[in-house]
Amino acid sequence: FGISGGISFNTEPPVFVPGSAIFTGEGSASVADRNTGTLLFYTNGVTVWNALNEIMPNGTGLKGGSQDLLSSTTAAVIVPRPGNSNQYYIVTIDEGSSGQSDEGVYYNLLDMTLDGGKGDIVAGQKNILLQPTPTEKLEAVPAANGIDYWIITHNFNEFYSFLLSGSGFQAPSVVSVAGGGLANTAGHLKANRRFDQLACGSLFEGQMKLFRFDNATGAVSDLISWKLAPVLLGFSPLIYGVEFSPDGRLLYVNNLNAVIQYDITLSTPQDIENSAYQLAPTDFAQPASMQLAPNGKIYINSGTVDVINCPNQQGAACGYQKAALANQTGGGGYGLPKWVYYADESPGTASNEISVTDSCAGTPVLFSLKDTSSLTAIRWSFGDPDSGTNTATGGNTSHIFSLPGSYEAAAILETECGTDTLLKIVTIADCDTTVVPDCTVSLPNAFTPNSDGSNDQFASARECVQTTLQFALM
Repeated sequence: FGISGGISFNTEPPVFVPGSAIFTGEGSASVADRNTGTLLFYTNGVTVWNALNEIMPNGTGLKGGSQDLLSSTTAAVIVPRPGNSNQYYIVTIDEGSSGQSDEGVYYNLLDMTLDGGKGDIVAGQKNILLQPTPTEKLEAVPAANGIDYWIITHNFNEFYSFLLSGSGFQAPSVVSVAGGGLANTAGHLKANRRFDQLACGSLFEGQMKLFRFDNATGAVSDLISWKLAPVLLGFSPLIYGVEFSPDGRLLYVNNLNAVIQYDITLSTPQDIENSAYQLAPTDFAQPASMQLAPNGKIYINSGTVDVINCPNQQGAACGYQKAALANQTGGGGYGLPKWVYYADESPGTASNEISVTDSCAGTPVLFSLKDTSSLTAIRWSFGDPDSGTNTATGGNTSHIFSLPGSYEAAAILETECGTDTLLKIVTIADCDTTVVPDCTVSLPNAFTPNSDGSNDQFASARECVQTTLQFALM
């Protein structure tokens, strides 16, 4: 991002990585290997560099802005091609209202097997128009089928959702007239972690816009809007950076002057507007792009890279921190790459989950957590005081329940952001392992010892099939 900037999330805390070849004042995109975290390539929307910081042979002249300005908010997003682990789509969007007759959304197909494994854009698959638009807003959202993607942009009152499958972009797009008068061109369009809401701002109205998104159909609907005032009265109405908290309950917004937090769970637009909490002072470098990162924190490009450490927490408890990256020697500008989720990732709130094994009464039930990386301590309560051992500590544990029935188990999680409690209803079955014989007794009613194979002997016969019955609630 910016000028020679980079961040690696392969360590905790993440570290600044200098030396990239990128140069841009705004949007950028990058992608790493899903399994190893190794950088594959990156772009400013116009030029594409490989992991060795070399320009790819066919990697110039993309339409994510002009070479002179490099001033598109998003510039590009990189989306893995469904069903092909070697190919990626670079979807670009031009500078808004550039006056160019060909401004809009374009796609390019990149194959990592080309140029000796360093990657290149496939011949004939470069700068292919998807949608003319004068805006700079672009988002990529996994589809409900866990395979495909939706690429979303808009043109004033209309949203356009393009389905990307393994065979490429499907025509026509899904067009939604969702209202809201999205007249401004700059600023981000963002989806929440559940992929069912979209948020962006409107410059001329000075308003935030929140929409419902259906990632099964691509439809955008149910506009909710509120004014940026009163917190930012007297400041620019340009809404630039937008990001959802991991749990989707809070929305963070900035206007290149200050960062505002809103509670979007409230019932009316006026209530949402009144929940505004200003996180950062207005006398520091301009906060611009905000991006939820793999570690569950929101990073902000404001010249330095700032961070919201606990974005699920309201007010000052969210933990806004300036200059979060040690030894930052590059970057700057307004942009940060979008985090494009893999389509087969389960939609959710990026929160933790309790996993429980099946079990019968009298045998250990195993408990574990989906993610323990950010936890400083874990305490368990199994809701079974009659057992005599109703509590435990640690990430993986077990418990033998005293009787069959349903129990509410709890994991109390300690993090730098405070304490969180996860609940899980566990139903223990009475497993019966009794052997039940199923017998048939045959008694002959005649005795004919004539060697014809029928009733030659006077005796009873019994055949038994032993069946083990075991019941357990899954």
